[in-house]
Amino acid sequence: MCGIAGKIYFNASSMASREELVRMSSSMIHRGPDSSGIYLDKGVGLAFRRLSIIDLSDAGNQPMCNEDEMVWIVFNGECYNYRELKQDLIARGHFFKSDTDTEAFIHAYEEYGMDFLHRVNGMFSLAIYDKRIGKIFLAVDRLGVKPLYFFASTNAFLFGSEIKAIIADPSVPKDLDSLAVKQYFNLGYIMAPRTIFSGLCKMEPGHLISLDISSGTVSAQKKYWQLGFSQCGCSFDDWQEEFEKTFYEAVDRRLISDVPLGVFLSGGLDSTAVLMAMDKLGHKNVSTFSIAFKEDAFDESCFSRSVSERFKSRHHEFLVKPDAIELLPKLAWHFDEPFDDASALPSFYLAQETKKSVTVALSGDGGDELLAGYPRYATFAKLERFRSLLPFGLSNKMAGIIATMLPRHLKTSKRLYLSSLELAQSYQEHMSAFSVRETERILNNDFFKQTSPGFDFSSILESVENDVVTGLQYLDSKTYLPGDILVKVDRTSMANSLEVRSPFLDYLLWEKVFSLPAKSRYDGKSAKLPLKKLLAPIMGQSFVDRKKMGFNVPLNNWFSGQLRSYANDLLLSERTSGRGYVNMDYIREILKQHQTGKCDHSRKIWNLLFFEQWCRVWLD
Repeated sequence: MCGIAGKIYFNASSMASREELVRMSSSMIHRGPDSSGIYLDKGVGLAFRRLSIIDLSDAGNQPMCNEDEMVWIVFNGECYNYRELKQDLIARGHFFKSDTDTEAFIHAYEEYGMDFLHRVNGMFSLAIYDKRIGKIFLAVDRLGVKPLYFFASTNAFLFGSEIKAIIADPSVPKDLDSLAVKQYFNLGYIMAPRTIFSGLCKMEPGHLISLDISSGTVSAQKKYWQLGFSQCGCSFDDWQEEFEKTFYEAVDRRLISDVPLGVFLSGGLDSTAVLMAMDKLGHKNVSTFSIAFKEDAFDESCFSRSVSERFKSRHHEFLVKPDAIELLPKLAWHFDEPFDDASALPSFYLAQETKKSVTVALSGDGGDELLAGYPRYATFAKLERFRSLLPFGLSNKMAGIIATMLPRHLKTSKRLYLSSLELAQSYQEHMSAFSVRETERILNNDFFKQTSPGFDFSSILESVENDVVTGLQYLDSKTYLPGDILVKVDRTSMANSLEVRSPFLDYLLWEKVFSLPAKSRYDGKSAKLPLKKLLAPIMGQSFVDRKKMGFNVPLNNWFSGQLRSYANDLLLSERTSGRGYVNMDYIREILKQHQTGKCDHSRKIWNLLFFEQWCRVWLD
């Protein structure tokens, strides 16, 4: 696990300098504290930060090249099938001088060109410089686990694992993208290919681009992987067997390491299944790590402890208190962009404490998106069934009319408003921090008001000719998963030089699950059916059937109590008002309604707090 960066000049007379690359690399030292490397070739500069996981010797250092030094690579991530890939390449006449996945990528590129991406299984972002043809290739893994950003000007192209590596170059402007700002206030994150800075782009999952150095031509992002939905006609027992086999293989692939391994253990189904699989595969006495809250409604520590006791793990538990808010400036720096998922707080704290014991942790991330675990999937499936029973458009019109007659802050008003919209628009509003109409109200500057949100969930949903739940799962795999969940995991873990691996993000598992009938995941009453069937004999039926809690933070209590003055002081300050970005009267209204108990605006408050703190870190 590492950080990569590069700068390529289009003008042959311009030379990439070591100082430029050191500045970019140094901004990401947290991603790779073990070593660093730089390669310069006239107008091409590549930089690398290393967190040593596999082959801890110097043979694993990057940038790395092939035998004749005509192909160079910087690579961030892990290739879980690199040993099988290596054996294939050796049989084809390639010579290896290390036992690294990075070197396997180099020889795979020599043998297959960029089509080698179809042969690898892992989480990665990479850049390959082929001196023979004067091209740079950039690519990210199929589900977008590992990030990669890029910026193209008239005379240069820059890329990096984090935005800070690119804007460390003084030639890169930091102009706000008005569409991205609206996306943030609406969704709570910014979807690829946009970023908060105009012209600075993020690679989309399962995509690659190429750069012709001599002409300065940058290709459009090209998709090399697409999740399919072809269904087999097997029985329930058969598809359960197929799921379990593929899941165990996914876990086994992620146990390759030359450093200690641990597990993030929430006490939920996903992380419990990971620990159970490790135990079955012979990894005993594993170190496990979990978070606890004083607030009972948010605390799952009793469940994580019971799971730990069942598998006899070395368990570590950490209590998160309201003073964790002091991490907010640090989070704003590490995330590079505004990001309103408050679970980043306990995630950062968990990674920080876990790093004291291990360098790699397995997690259950992606399990809800893969197996329809979010309760919202069932909610929207029921809503669509209700709509189908009424004459076309009738339910929408009735709900819309009633919603306009009720105060906007009431939950009933919001539910009616959502039911008046088509599925894609309703789901977008449900997932939002500020609804579309609220976003228009919170943003105070004409610069932001002149643009639309710039994305359309309906086009993604329409590409799936399937049931509602499968469609929403696919939608989340394209939006919420890479835009929120995976960003949170990458930034909080790498900020603490910790590698996190999730078996539920194995693309072969995704292809297997979505080749099975939708009822194998959700039968109209219960979700995550194959995982529950797997765990029930070991953990008991009551364990698998208990209501999902989710990884939430007690912001409602915090902002009404100990953090009340903190929120007021930051959001109502002259510094915030002076920016002219947000409607201060609306902010006062939000704070008053929340603090008097009229409405729970905790997510909106967190959204605003993170945005203001981000502005102070990156703009002031």
